[in-house]
Amino acid sequence: LEDRNRNCLLPDRTHLLSIAPDSEFQAVVVIDQGDRNDMVSAEESLGFSGISSPAGLTITSVLPDTPAARAGIVPGDQITSNNGSDVTRLADLLPPTTDSTDETAPRPLLLSVKSTGGENREVKLAPARSPTRVELKFDHLPARTYEGFIEKISRRDLEFVPELLSNKLGGEVATATDRQGRERPLSPAYQATVLLRKDPALLKTGLRGRSRFLVDTRTPYQWIYRWYRRTFRFRL
Repeated sequence: LEDRNRNCLLPDRTHLLSIAPDSEFQAVVVIDQGDRNDMVSAEESLGFSGISSPAGLTITSVLPDTPAARAGIVPGDQITSNNGSDVTRLADLLPPTTDSTDETAPRPLLLSVKSTGGENREVKLAPARSPTRVELKFDHLPARTYEGFIEKISRRDLEFVPELLSNKLGGEVATATDRQGRERPLSPAYQATVLLRKDPALLKTGLRGRSRFLVDTRTPYQWIYRWYRRTFRFRL
């Protein structure tokens, strides 16, 4: 967040909310419940989440029983660098999108951490899993493919989705219209954020597109079950 946006009130809802500088854009993607267990967010990979600032990434929460928790990282710590490179946001700790998807072991991190008391220390962190890579194509730029990693996945399922994402208006999410005119997903779905790192001049809020998740190898049974869930729909 920019300094002028600090302490803004973001009310709790089923949506992921953020305020970011104009030079950074986040794509909000919708994940079906059947694919949720295949997805790994950066928060889950690293074991923590934080607030961006020019001085460093300030830790706001640490997931229990993760490498970060075992390494002694606590809320309030500020990560200033990783292997000598400055860190100002969570994306600075993620691998380049040019890495091969065949690499199963994530890169170890050597973090410079400043505690709330002003003490500096080095922390070695070895994430157990790599975050899920995502390829994005926007409707207005069909020839361009954007790549990124899932940063965060909502812990609550979506109550309703924007009309542009509904299959009634050419979107990919099957929905039903409720009495208030809102589009509700027919099956449980979750929101996730993906940071877009390039071409901010070509992007603006409100765009629609399609995403492709690059996941680990699935067994034939898992593919058959996924096809069955998506192909046959019925209601008693």
